[in-house]
Amino acid sequence: MVYRRIRVRNQVVKLLSRRRTRLTAGRRLPSPSLGRIPLVGLALLLVLSASFPLGVTEEGPDGDDDGADGHGNSTGNRSGSSGRGHSDGARPSDDDNDNDEDEQGDRRHDGESGPRRPGRIEETDGSFHGRYVDFAIDLANCTITDYRLYNITFFDSIVLEGDCESDARSGPDHGHEVRLRSDEGEVRLHDAPNGLIRFAAKGGPVVFDWADGLVANDTSHGLELATGSNLTGQLRVDLDDAPNITKGSGTITATNASGSFWAHPLRGGSPERVEIRDAIKKGKVAGEIDVLLSGSEVSAEVLQYEDVIIKVSKKGDSAFRVVVDANLTEGRVFVMNVGPGLFEQGKIGVRYYDQDADGVLQEVAINESDSLDDALSIDEGEGPEYWVVLDQTGKHVLVGVPTFSVHAFEVMGVGLTVLPSIVVGTLLGVGLVAAAAVGIMPRRRLS
Repeated sequence: MVYRRIRVRNQVVKLLSRRRTRLTAGRRLPSPSLGRIPLVGLALLLVLSASFPLGVTEEGPDGDDDGADGHGNSTGNRSGSSGRGHSDGARPSDDDNDNDEDEQGDRRHDGESGPRRPGRIEETDGSFHGRYVDFAIDLANCTITDYRLYNITFFDSIVLEGDCESDARSGPDHGHEVRLRSDEGEVRLHDAPNGLIRFAAKGGPVVFDWADGLVANDTSHGLELATGSNLTGQLRVDLDDAPNITKGSGTITATNASGSFWAHPLRGGSPERVEIRDAIKKGKVAGEIDVLLSGSEVSAEVLQYEDVIIKVSKKGDSAFRVVVDANLTEGRVFVMNVGPGLFEQGKIGVRYYDQDADGVLQEVAINESDSLDDALSIDEGEGPEYWVVLDQTGKHVLVGVPTFSVHAFEVMGVGLTVLPSIVVGTLLGVGLVAAAAVGIMPRRRLS
C-alpha cells in the first residue's frame, strides 16, 4: 500500500515536471479512459443548467416596476418547477403598423383579420378623433355625444351624472384613452379595434342612448346591438351587477354597476380569434393587453372587460410583466396580443408569480394547456396555465389565473440573442472539463 502511494506521488511529480513539454516528438496523449466519461457528462449538465436561465429573462421577480395601467397554434414544452413555459412559433409577416391612408372600412379588420394597431386620439374643440373611434364631450352636461366606431354611430349620447371633469392633458394628443369622470362615476373610451368603453356608475346612473337603426337584443347581462352589417356591439354589465340595469325605450341605464361595451365582427378572423371573441362575450376573459410596435415605439394598451386592475410594465428588451388584481370569485383568462415586429425570436416564455401581503413576488409553476379550449376553461382546483396562438394578426398569449388576490405573469421573447452565450458557455465548459480530464491521466512514451 505504501509502495502504491509512493508510485502515485511519483507519477504526479513527473506529470507536473513534463507539463510544458508534453507534446514533444515521439509522445502522444493517450485516449481518456471510459471511467472518466461520467465526470465530463456531469460537468456538462452543470454548465447547461447554469446557462439556460439566461435564455428566459434578464430580471427576476424583484425587479423594479415602471408600470402604467395600461391560423395555427404554437407548440410548447411543459414547464417544470421553475414556473417557466416556452412555445415555438414562426413570426408572422410584417405589415405597416402606421398607415393612415387606409379607408375606415378596412380598419375594422384590425385585430381580427389584420395586425392590431396602436390607437391615438386627438382633440379639436371638444371633438375627439381616433384611428377607430370618434366622439364629442360636453363637459357642462357631463355627456359624450355621437359615439362612432368605424364611422358607425352606436350611441347618440352617454350621460354621466354628477359634476363632470375630463382627464384631458395639455396638447391635442390623448394617447389611446380618454376618461370622463364625475363624483358619481366614470367612463373610459379606448381607441382600439373593438372600440372598448369601460364604465362605472358609483352613485348616480350611467345612461346609454343607442342610435336609431340599431337592433337591440337582450342578453343575460346586457344588450347586443346589431348594426345590420358584419359589426355588432356588446353592452354588458359585470356578472355581479346584472340586476342593476334597466332597459328603456332606446336606452339602457346602469346604476351602482360597472361594465363595458365593445364591438366585434360576426364573421372573419382566424378560428382561434373567433373562439377568443366568444370567450370574451361569455365573461371568461377579464382583459386583453395589446403590446404593439409603431415605428420605434412600443406601446402597451390595456382593454379591461371586467372590474379588475391590470398594470403593465416593460422588463428588459423583450419582456413584459402584467400585474392583475381583482375580487372575483372565479378564475379568469388574460390575453396578451403581441403585434408584428415584437418577440421575433420565435419562442415565447411565460413566468407566473403569486404576490404576498408584503408585496413580495414568489414564482410558481405554470403549465401549458392541452388546447386553446382548455386554456379558456378554468376548472376548479387547476393551477395557472398558458397557451400561445399564432395567426395573421400576431401572437396571442393566454394566461389563466385560477384564483384571485394579486398575481403577476411575465411574457418574454426567449432570446436568440442569448442563445450564443449558452452555446459558448457550453463549449467552453466542455473544453475545460475535457482538458482537465486528460491532464490528470498518466502518460507513457511510445516507441
